[in-house]
Amino acid sequence: MKNKVLKICSVAVLLLVTIFTMSACGKKDNDASNGVIATIEGFDIESIRVFHLTDDYYNLEVGVTNTNNETKSFDFANIVLKLDNVTITHDGDAQEYDANQYFKWSFQIDIGQGLNVGDTVEVYYGTQKLKDIKVVEF
Repeated sequence: MKNKVLKICSVAVLLLVTIFTMSACGKKDNDASNGVIATIEGFDIESIRVFHLTDDYYNLEVGVTNTNNETKSFDFANIVLKLDNVTITHDGDAQEYDANQYFKWSFQIDIGQGLNVGDTVEVYYGTQKLKDIKVVEF
């Protein structure tokens, strides 16, 4: 029981650190330097990554810039991940962005979906394919 509680606490700390460090606003990093993956409703999608934290815990990380001249929402729930034609679910939702600002968010992927480091995942926004990415270690 003590090991289970310790493991759950470790995962919680990792998730919190990931959320706070990956939710930087206004700062682009090397992931975003590869160019724009797609522009959707005035949002440039600049980076997408799926990474492994520990055990069966994985996160979806997306960097976007609101190129609109006003504050708008971007709905991360529309980002669809597929592994071998099976949809991988995550807890992404709508987030509001200031005009002309870059943001990076990390969302937890639901456990028990058969992901492994090295798998290639197809990434879509709705039905529009964005790119294929490999699952990596954090």
